[in-house]
Amino acid sequence: MLNLILGSTTYAVTLVLIAFMAGLALGSYLAGRLIDKSEAALNVYALLEAGVGLFALLSPVLLGLITPLYVWLWAGLEHSPQLLYLTRLFLAFVVLVIPTSLMGATLPVLSKFVIRSRSALGTGLGSLYGYNTLGATLGCFLTGFVFMQYLGITLTIVVAAILNIGIALIAFRLGRQPLPVLPQPPVRPETAQSSKKPSRPPTTAAEPRYGRPVLRLVLVMFGLSGFVSLGYEVLWTKAVSFFAGNTSYAFSTMLTTFLAGIGAGSLAASRFSDRLKRPLLSFGLAEMLIGLCAIATIPLFARLFYVFRPEIYGENTATPVWMKFLFSFLTMFLPTLLMGAVFPLVGRIYTHSLNRIGSSVGLLYSVNTIGSILGSAAAGFLLVPLLGIRNGILALALLQIAMGAIVVLAGREVRSVRRYSLAAAGAATTMVVIMLLPGGGRMFSSAHRPHMPEGTPLYYREGVCNTVEVIQESQGNRFLILDGGVN
Repeated sequence: MLNLILGSTTYAVTLVLIAFMAGLALGSYLAGRLIDKSEAALNVYALLEAGVGLFALLSPVLLGLITPLYVWLWAGLEHSPQLLYLTRLFLAFVVLVIPTSLMGATLPVLSKFVIRSRSALGTGLGSLYGYNTLGATLGCFLTGFVFMQYLGITLTIVVAAILNIGIALIAFRLGRQPLPVLPQPPVRPETAQSSKKPSRPPTTAAEPRYGRPVLRLVLVMFGLSGFVSLGYEVLWTKAVSFFAGNTSYAFSTMLTTFLAGIGAGSLAASRFSDRLKRPLLSFGLAEMLIGLCAIATIPLFARLFYVFRPEIYGENTATPVWMKFLFSFLTMFLPTLLMGAVFPLVGRIYTHSLNRIGSSVGLLYSVNTIGSILGSAAAGFLLVPLLGIRNGILALALLQIAMGAIVVLAGREVRSVRRYSLAAAGAATTMVVIMLLPGGGRMFSSAHRPHMPEGTPLYYREGVCNTVEVIQESQGNRFLILDGGVN
């Protein structure tokens, strides 16, 4: 709906994404600081869900109000692109800040309610984040491929808002019930006498496993991880657009894949993160692997069209949506799976007191989200116009591999020789993978693809709105190709 008002260029979409994530970061940070003082986390969660639902019902009205305001502002700012961008960002933020802040607050609030033991911190955090993200995956897929077609945008929002309010009512009902009492193990006769002795009261705090410099490094690296991840998302969206067309299908395909991988990765990590003896080392290695997987997406995206032969799906010149979705999913799923595994790992490293579980989770989520904001802005405003899709992905991957190597070297969980060996092996693998990449700065080429003109590429440019290519046949005819489609 905001695209209809603010435009659908890379800049406009990036600004909306920044406004959305800024609200998530703000809500997560504030809720994390406040919820540790509350004993009614589930009731607070119910209020948050009700607020999201009620605001969603009002959103069409609010968007209708900003339309004439934007038209009036545009008339005075059309010759000042920078001021117009700031105006778009401001309007998107004003519309989105309340519901997204409420959304961002839910993770630290539920963490406070669910996580009762430090030994189950990774399990609880990974499960919460994983199930929530898989729910987001389903919502994204159904909205992009089903609801918008059969219900329309406004009715889809109404359905989602009703679900929010229903969740709030269920949470209120559960919040009125007493917490279940965990069964206590039977006391053996020989220890019954000793159990009568006074003992120290139980505590939810523990000494941090890592020192403050390491924890600060982890926080910075987790923020940079968000920077890189959302940078990939913007660049992969451009890549999928060339493959699936510049439609809602392209965005829904990319975002569904992105969220599915993160959700599945977080759930998978929740099963073993609490048992890892070297979580810091695992965090560093995961970052290095994500970077290597991201580099591998470059040739995969470039070759997607070539695997679609007419004998697979007939002579229709338009590639079927399901096939676009399937191959995009296979291309991006592995790196996003590793991205999802990082959050419970970092939560276990950084959180050492259940008394501060809300503030720790809120700080981690907000720092990661702020990094995501900067990453999406850098990708949309700098990497695409200056480096292009291919080199932009490569630059982010190199940054991420370097981050992983720094974390591995900073840890003291293995001997120095092993740490340096792992970092050197990561650097050597990276160089080999880069050397195997096809030459040239372009991400795609339409020449020799099925249903495309046979000829010589004369021009190629990845711009803000489209990826443009011109091909000339041997007879002299020239074809203009925008985002993979012949015009």
